[in-house]
Amino acid sequence: MEVSEFKYLGRTISSDTTIDREIKERVNAGRRVLGGTKGIMKSQVLSTEARVAVYKGVLVPTLLCGAEIWTTQSAHRSKVNAVGMDYLRGMCGVKRIDRVRNDEVCKEDVVSPDQLLPNWTELSYVGTAT
Repeated sequence: MEVSEFKYLGRTISSDTTIDREIKERVNAGRRVLGGTKGIMKSQVLSTEARVAVYKGVLVPTLLCGAEIWTTQSAHRSKVNAVGMDYLRGMCGVKRIDRVRNDEVCKEDVVSPDQLLPNWTELSYVGTAT
């Protein structure tokens, strides 16, 4: 019997060497974090710096756990970045129905999406395609 994929040290290893399943699991974990931090994300009591700290300390590590060894494609990066942008949109009070471009989401706040979204070239030192 041949196994097509298995979990090893929390990572999904597949026989066809794609990371589609791994990206899907990381995105789902990120979405669970979004649900758990919804109150923090939209809180007006907390400062922007505190909400950014939650983003950098909880969401980004959840999304990028093991990313150093990923051979990513633009579709993978887009899926991961979408979760980060959902957090930033919620933090800045911008809904998707408002039709605001990603680069304009937090323009009036202290933080910009360019500062917070993963820098994929920094993750590419272990054979990851950019």
